[in-house]
Amino acid sequence: MRGKKEAISQESGILLQNGDKVILVDGENLGEVFDINERGYMGSTFRILKHSQAINNGFLEFFLALQKKKLRENKTGSAIPHLNKKLFARLPCALPPLNEQVRIVLQIKNSFQVIDTIDREQNGLASIAALTKSKKLDLAMRGKLVPQDPMDEPASELLARVTTSHKSNYEKLEDLPAGWAVTR
Repeated sequence: MRGKKEAISQESGILLQNGDKVILVDGENLGEVFDINERGYMGSTFRILKHSQAINNGFLEFFLALQKKKLRENKTGSAIPHLNKKLFARLPCALPPLNEQVRIVLQIKNSFQVIDTIDREQNGLASIAALTKSKKLDLAMRGKLVPQDPMDEPASELLARVTTSHKSNYEKLEDLPAGWAVTR
């Protein structure tokens, strides 16, 4: 159901059809809803999610996703958590007309696509920002970030002033800007 390749084969029980929805009622991920993609038998940790034709499938899924935290916080059982069926049956749901449900589902899906795009772009921007910082530091440390002013005091003189107690070690490098020095 989560894209795993290995399946457990079962040849009896409640038969599910392609397009059915099931809800996980036992375990840590209780409240998770799955779409059935092929005909098969249902495991004991699931229940078929049946609903009125007055409720759009997508609307129901988004409603249950919104309730997932509440369902998990109010689970029953100690060793194996179980879905609190009484709480589940009493969940209040503001139900708009069917056409409005469809529009809401489309709007949510469109919004999620925009959010996903922003997330991807943000990750890309974070990578670009890190590269930019690295490049700027590199340029700064090589004297290429800002124009060099020939009237500035040479670094060798600055080092001579700063290191009064011991002689500084500096050497001249070929690609170092004029007036710069290297010290250890």
